[in-house]
Amino acid sequence: MSENLAENELAPVEGIVNVEQTENTVDVVAEVSAQETAPVIEEVAATAQDDVQVATTEVSAEVAESSPEATTQTVESAEPAKRKDTHNPKYDAIYEQLKPVKESNGTINVHVKERIKGGLRVVYQDMPMFLPASHFAMKRNPTEQQLKDAIGKDFDVNIHEMQEDETKRKTVVVSRKHILEEKFWSSIKTGEVVEGPITSIASFGIFIDVYGFEGLIHISRLANTRTDELQTKFQKGQLVKALVVEVSPERKRIGLSTKELEDSPWKGISEEITAGSVIKGKVKRLTDFGAYVEVKPGVEGLCRTSEISWTSRFKHAQDFFQVGQEIDFNVFSVNEEKRNLGLSIKRLSENPWSSLVEKYPAETTANAVMKYLFDQGAILTVNDEVDGFMPRSRMRFLPKGTINIGASVEVVVDNIDLEKESLIISPAHKEKQEFKPRDQKPRSERGERHDRGDRHDRQRENVQIPAENKNFTLQDLLSDSAKQNLLNS
Repeated sequence: MSENLAENELAPVEGIVNVEQTENTVDVVAEVSAQETAPVIEEVAATAQDDVQVATTEVSAEVAESSPEATTQTVESAEPAKRKDTHNPKYDAIYEQLKPVKESNGTINVHVKERIKGGLRVVYQDMPMFLPASHFAMKRNPTEQQLKDAIGKDFDVNIHEMQEDETKRKTVVVSRKHILEEKFWSSIKTGEVVEGPITSIASFGIFIDVYGFEGLIHISRLANTRTDELQTKFQKGQLVKALVVEVSPERKRIGLSTKELEDSPWKGISEEITAGSVIKGKVKRLTDFGAYVEVKPGVEGLCRTSEISWTSRFKHAQDFFQVGQEIDFNVFSVNEEKRNLGLSIKRLSENPWSSLVEKYPAETTANAVMKYLFDQGAILTVNDEVDGFMPRSRMRFLPKGTINIGASVEVVVDNIDLEKESLIISPAHKEKQEFKPRDQKPRSERGERHDRGDRHDRQRENVQIPAENKNFTLQDLLSDSAKQNLLNS
């Protein structure tokens, strides 16, 4: 990649995950504004027209690169100024040509004439310009040798700043940084090996700087073995080689990995560790479903809770294991490609379930102790030798006070399954609750609601409904007074 990029700038970049350009602060310093530059230019002139233009360019450079204190020193060291109109008409046409180039963020080709304070003096069509050191490369501070080696060479640059003072003197500041960055992002590819010095060390990884970009090699990508205490293993300035595993020009991020450059500890593991063998391992991490065990540096296997014991059930791995514990394991599976290693403790001994089937046939009663309680039911240890499962639906028959961890219960075997290695149990004494119908109280004792119902019933009894075979008219429904009024009218 470095051969395709500008000289003295780029080499393969390493490990940038969060690429925050270290030159961001330089951009602020290097901004040459009219307000900052004009007062200094007013103090600087030269005896001849060309000399005046050169002096103006140098001072503009110093303003772009220096603090106010440095600018003052520069002005004092400049040649005595002649306060007269130092306008050089021959640069007017060139200056006008450059305006649309700047507006369109275009490029021009300049020739490096000499090394001056703060950067380089470059020339475009005989017009002197200034290239600040901070804009010469992607690095914030290029070496003195890099700047000197640039003398006599031609470079493509962007126009960073243009200024014209009261005397119509022209000042132009140019930059290569943006061009180099575009070349960099178009050149770097995943799979490259790059190198850079460490700039800072964090608990989650190390930051490295490669030609102006700072990035992170995450701790998970540092080595095949777990890496802790990075402060003791790495130092600032230490060169690190890494493999580019992710590139995002839009977000200016590069993901790197150093462990990819190491030989995998899993390489050849299927020949070194075979299924059926016994190996000693150290418990490294615990989860609810099992323990991760290191059998050699960089190689970890998993012993699930179901592989701890033939007859005992464990709800969590921490109920049996402790971190740092060293135990012998039986290796029952090896997959080098997927980096999987199946470990077991129970397979170090023979499977006792064939004898348990004979010992605990259905309807066998035994003493049990409550071990675990969970939503689906309970685990009880039967006769101190095998764990059985009592479904939730059967726990309602347990005597009061026995649904507690450690409580003793008399149980009966419902079913034992050799293939599934499971024992299903129930309470030995099942006392079913008899159904009791709801008590029906007399209407007089049912409260106000029933009283209202009684009154309603009585009202219905007083309603006179004509007999089925009786004929009646609308007049029959009128009162006697209403009938008389109707007749009178």
